Amino acid sequence: DKQKGVLTSVLKDAASKLMDGKGIVGLSLPVRIFEPRSSIERICDLFLYSNHYLTRAAAADEPVERVKYVLGFVLAAMPHAISQYKPFNPLLGETFQATLQDGTTIECEHTSHHPPITNYYVVNKLFKIYGNLTINGEIHVNSINAFNEGWGTVEFNDGSKIKFCLPNLYAWGFVMGSRGLQYTAPIVVFDEKNEVKAVLKYSADVKTGLTSYFASSRSDVVRGAIFKYDKAKHNSVCQKYSEKWFNMIKELGEMPDSIKVIHKVEGSWLREIRVDGELLWDLNTELKHMQQHFFVENPLPSDCRFREDLIWLAHKNEELAQHWKIKLEEQQRFDRALRKKAKEEKEAAK
Repeated sequence: DKQKGVLTSVLKDAASKLMDGKGIVGLSLPVRIFEPRSSIERICDLFLYSNHYLTRAAAADEPVERVKYVLGFVLAAMPHAISQYKPFNPLLGETFQATLQDGTTIECEHTSHHPPITNYYVVNKLFKIYGNLTINGEIHVNSINAFNEGWGTVEFNDGSKIKFCLPNLYAWGFVMGSRGLQYTAPIVVFDEKNEVKAVLKYSADVKTGLTSYFASSRSDVVRGAIFKYDKAKHNSVCQKYSEKWFNMIKELGEMPDSIKVIHKVEGSWLREIRVDGELLWDLNTELKHMQQHFFVENPLPSDCRFREDLIWLAHKNEELAQHWKIKLEEQQRFDRALRKKAKEEKEAAK
């Protein structure tokens, strides 16, 4: 309810600027649709269950078991990684440092603004998690399709590495109708050295096209498998869609590189997920294993907790939060113009 009328408000602001002879580059979304966090901090929600699942993965001898537990680590975070509120876009060079309850350290840095890329580095005594996340997407009249692009890596102390990706989030009902959201595309987890892969496809039973008018289906159902895969076919799909992440992940979700299925995976991402009938994840019982993240005592001055717009929104002063949000956005545009000018002067001097 609080977010109703946001589009109308933005359009009025755009019309006002055009009437005054100004461009619409300076348009700023109202802070009432935001949560007082930067997305660079929100990434930490992905690591809430790292100790619970990756400790078991580190103790496993079989590559299949490790892939299974890394899959559990990723999917367990998904119900926590959604919110009706939008996080603030990080500033270029913004950082975030935190620790989990078990002593795991988290360090993040926003290294690119266009496209928006955040790098993360997580260290536990038994494993490391690292990679980068590019937030991309498509904005439509009444919906948003958000793409979480980039492979993450879990590296264990014995040197073995398992890569993973996140599903995409589709949300609708921003202008008309009821608000809704669902994950689309699959989670893909793979051990390249041992050629073992897990694929978990979201919205697996959703009807599309003409059949959707005659039959209802559950959008929370997930299905997939853990299997031996053909590395050459996997690489071929990745190369084919090297610049189209969403298309690449969708095709990998159809398991075109499968050689031999080892385990079937199925369930609901809102209730429980089983591997060959054995419980891997359950929403109600797993909550007790969730860790909180804590701010480090002396972070870098570039830490997102020092942003004035986030501070004022946390204090529920939307007017000052909006003022500082606009001010920081203007500063970013000014800095970007300086970088562009310096680059042009450097090229002209060659």
